[in-house]
Amino acid sequence: MAAMGGISLALLCSGAAGLIYQAVWTRQLMLMLGAQAQAVSLSLSVFFLGLAAGSAWGGRIADRSTRPFLMYALLEGIVCAWGLALPWISRAADRLAMALLPAGDAGSFQGLLSRIPPAVTLVLIPAVCMGATLPLAIRGFTVGRTGAGGGAAGWLYGINTLGAMGGSLAAVFLGAPLLGYRGTALAAATLNAAAAGLGILAQRFSPAACPSRASSADLHLPAPPGRVALCAAAFAVSGFAMLGLEVIWTRLLAMVFLGTVYAFAVMLAALLGALAAGGWFGGILARNRSDNALGAAGGLLCLLGLTVCLQLYGFARLPEWFAASSARTGTPGEALAMFTWALVIVGPAAFLSGAVFPLLAAAAAGGNPDRTGHSSGILLGANTFGGVLGALAGGFAALPLLGAHRGMLALAMLPFIAGLALTFACGCQPVKRRLLTAGLYLLALALSLCGAPHDVMDTVGSWYMPSDHETLFFREGPEATVAVSQPRGQQVGHDRVLWINRVQATTSIERGVRMNRFQGALPLLFDRDPREALFMCFGSGITCGTLAIAGFDHIDAVEIAPEVYEAAPLFAADNLNVMSRENVRFIVGDGRHYLKTARKQYDFISFEPMPLAMAGVINFYTEEYYRLCLSRLRPGGMVSQWIPLHSLGNPVVTSLFGTFVKVFPHVMVFHVNADLFLIGSDAPLKLDPDRAEQRLAGLPELRAALGDVQLADPVELIGSCVIAGAPPALPEPLQPPRLPYGMGWLPSPEMPSRLLSRETALRDDWPWVEYEAPRWIRENTVPDNLAWLESMISDRLGDHLAETADPGLSARIERRRQARRMDLIALRTLYCSL
Repeated sequence: MAAMGGISLALLCSGAAGLIYQAVWTRQLMLMLGAQAQAVSLSLSVFFLGLAAGSAWGGRIADRSTRPFLMYALLEGIVCAWGLALPWISRAADRLAMALLPAGDAGSFQGLLSRIPPAVTLVLIPAVCMGATLPLAIRGFTVGRTGAGGGAAGWLYGINTLGAMGGSLAAVFLGAPLLGYRGTALAAATLNAAAAGLGILAQRFSPAACPSRASSADLHLPAPPGRVALCAAAFAVSGFAMLGLEVIWTRLLAMVFLGTVYAFAVMLAALLGALAAGGWFGGILARNRSDNALGAAGGLLCLLGLTVCLQLYGFARLPEWFAASSARTGTPGEALAMFTWALVIVGPAAFLSGAVFPLLAAAAAGGNPDRTGHSSGILLGANTFGGVLGALAGGFAALPLLGAHRGMLALAMLPFIAGLALTFACGCQPVKRRLLTAGLYLLALALSLCGAPHDVMDTVGSWYMPSDHETLFFREGPEATVAVSQPRGQQVGHDRVLWINRVQATTSIERGVRMNRFQGALPLLFDRDPREALFMCFGSGITCGTLAIAGFDHIDAVEIAPEVYEAAPLFAADNLNVMSRENVRFIVGDGRHYLKTARKQYDFISFEPMPLAMAGVINFYTEEYYRLCLSRLRPGGMVSQWIPLHSLGNPVVTSLFGTFVKVFPHVMVFHVNADLFLIGSDAPLKLDPDRAEQRLAGLPELRAALGDVQLADPVELIGSCVIAGAPPALPEPLQPPRLPYGMGWLPSPEMPSRLLSRETALRDDWPWVEYEAPRWIRENTVPDNLAWLESMISDRLGDHLAETADPGLSARIERRRQARRMDLIALRTLYCSL
């Protein structure tokens, strides 16, 4: 009994460690190889294929080993050592990636192949070891217990999956925000060490050593003809369908919950929790229905297909249900609501999928405990391999080609058909009864499709659009679901909104156009002549269109979602027909990864990412990213960074600002609307109003475009400069930093001031803002941020104006800057009244 409890606890720790590693590795691989869906999928496929190979190998050695628990402990020790050495292994993999990836890699076939060796270096060995542990544990658990294979498999599978659920939550809610990713990996290694120790204890208290393969007479009994292959095929189909569905479910749930790191963690936890419960339930069935395990598994697979069809009704109503039950953003109530609704919608299908494994394990072993390790390993390997193919099919075929709605229906048919095949293959019932059973399943399938919503993704997306808007464009792609809407009856092409995964990415209302045009005009205000630019995060294309007519010889535009480029012509009235500009090259790819692999330098680099609360956006705000930008600038080149003052708390804005000024020795800050634009360079920045006037005079199309938003006067543009040169010290934030969902920050009284120090910047390893930003999504943060900004405004531009500047023009600029102070006070008063 002690051995059974020990190995159960070991698998709990092992499952938690595995999901923690997965969170760490996913981020490392994204930074190393890019955040495009195909790059992430290929990288993670290496991990899951390692799990599949490990499962098959573990099953093979489990039935041969006389001490499976000891072998289990050895593998956990290897994973622990790998976790401890992860920083050095990660650096080696990153150097290998830089050596192999082609210049300016943006998703080419050569680039995809080049990603495989770094991913193998980082994750393959621990993945194989992880995959082998569960078959070894199942074999040790069934020593001397005839007929216990299915029940043991269900129990241990459930325990391991429950640990994975805890690990998925711990990594995001505690580990990464409090310890950073390196500290989180060390915590996972500690769990592996505990699992190894428990495995050794389990072997010590095991009632007897397993008989070797050579001494086991039962092992020579012939296995049921084709039974293992049939079970493996059915479980592979189940894995294919479930991972393909998980891709679609994640997209739909992110549309409802918003795509924050917390939402993704809660979605995964709900799925894993349901899988664990299903594993336990399936174990009970396997013990009580061992004579008809194959038929029971077939019935569950048919029910799985039916359940997925019924999910369409739930997803169509989910936005309404969640809005009615959700608490304030960033509170434990919201996290609980997300978990509850994810469990209600996707939990039943995951439960049924988890229940299938113990039944198939019992059917494949045929009641022989000496086959449990091998048969479980084969099943788990087949399921994981099918899952890899399913995830690729879901992201690159089902979503872009069929859409979420039809993709779910197509994937639902796979387990349903596999279930019918198992029902006929079981041979435990008369043919007529099997035909009747199959007929009832088909009737239930037909009834489940009656009255189904027309298009569940369109239904979910439309729920979040303004009620007076009509949809002009809608595409589902591997990277995102992109839509464009406008007020009904609008014909002139203005006031349109670009939606990416239901989030308002940008808008062509006057304030939005003014901000984008301002950003595009910024490089013309300085005492240099930029000729080549890089613009990332394309959006509506208004900023890029402004840059295209601002005298640049060449612009590289990089956008990760090709559907955004497809939607750009709908904003042609405001983006100045940027898609037809010959001096712009449009690249589909991850902007940061493109910049990392680029073998060229630019005069001007600009980017306008999605809201910081969205998962992954923080990669455009870390110290390492800014240093990467600095390395890609020509001498005297400039980087422009957008920092919104809305929907971000003052601790976040302060940290973003502090990180930028730590990297760039020369900084200027401009204010427009409720947004800041930071300009950084390796050379002193000088504003040149006379040169700006001459440039605008020579670019009549640009002057007219700026005049449409009251920015044609260089005095107005330069007068928006609020900070010239980084301040010697940053003011204290107006609120203390605090993580969402009721968790406090580190219990150090020095932490707030440390966060504001230039010596402590946002880093790739500890991007705490990604975990703080969701707290502020629906908060009115503009008044506090404006008050913070007012305390840092430079009194005069002084030496930051070019020596050749006309004194009269300089005086006008200073008067405009003084008026800007009054504008900030009025703007703060306005937002305080909202």
